[in-house]
Amino acid sequence: MKALMTPDELDQIAAMGSKQAVFFRDVVQDIVRFMRRLDIIGINMHDPAAVLYAADDSIFKAYPAGIRVETKGTITQGKTVTDLFSDAKWQKNGFVAMDIDREAFVRQVFELMSKY
Repeated sequence: MKALMTPDELDQIAAMGSKQAVFFRDVVQDIVRFMRRLDIIGINMHDPAAVLYAADDSIFKAYPAGIRVETKGTITQGKTVTDLFSDAKWQKNGFVAMDIDREAFVRQVFELMSKY
């Protein structure tokens, strides 16, 4: 929920004028309206955050965790399950990002979108 971009930030990106920048803003407008009904101003950019983590993890705080895909549950089959703090002692086979420097995140998104 911390990789959030506000409607004003999305408009600033669109104002860059490229087709890609305008699309970046326009494609999320239904979600922005939905989030506003939940009293959340903006949109959580989980996919861009994942890509930025792969490119530069320095703006994230991530912790080693056990990560598995549920294969036996009747309701949860196919669900990704993580174990950060339990006593199950899963093998730590990945990382879970729990925090982000939002200002640095937004700055990186602006920088990347300005290249179009």
